[in-house]
Amino acid sequence: MSTLEVNKITPVGVGTSVTLGDSGDTFTIPGGVTLTNNGTASGFDPSDGSITMAKLSTSATEADNVKQRVAKVWCNWNMYGGTSIRDDFNVSSITDNGLGDSTINFSTSLANANYSFSGMAGYSPVGGHLYLGSRTGTNDITVATSSLRVGTSNLDSSSRTLNDTYYNTIIIFGDS
Repeated sequence: MSTLEVNKITPVGVGTSVTLGDSGDTFTIPGGVTLTNNGTASGFDPSDGSITMAKLSTSATEADNVKQRVAKVWCNWNMYGGTSIRDDFNVSSITDNGLGDSTINFSTSLANANYSFSGMAGYSPVGGHLYLGSRTGTNDITVATSSLRVGTSNLDSSSRTLNDTYYNTIIIFGDS
């Protein structure tokens, strides 16, 4: 191993760059070393190796970025034989509105009802391919700041009959 000791590396010519190594090379910076950036860093934060807001979005603050990247609500529940929550975040309860019809009630309301949600449902004793989504009839999905009402139904039936299911999950991203 060779050691190179210098105080400054200057590229040849104005506006040119210095290349350290080739593609695939690894440079190791030992612990306790302080790197100072007096220009514009891109791709990494040498002071702590963190992912910063500049790498993820153009939002004004890191706090805004974190708020946008984190799920506000998620839940795993069983609606067959009585509704029971297996695990959750920001869910106070689930209301059983009838066969295949549930309302997920949030512990803390969201800032508005323009959130994005995704979910799935699976395994029903009556069989068929099931999905989590719109309920049949005149009552469709109900999106509110404090809750989300969804249904599980059988896709094998032209009537999309509502069915209670064993495995249901939902995740929600939005403003808090």
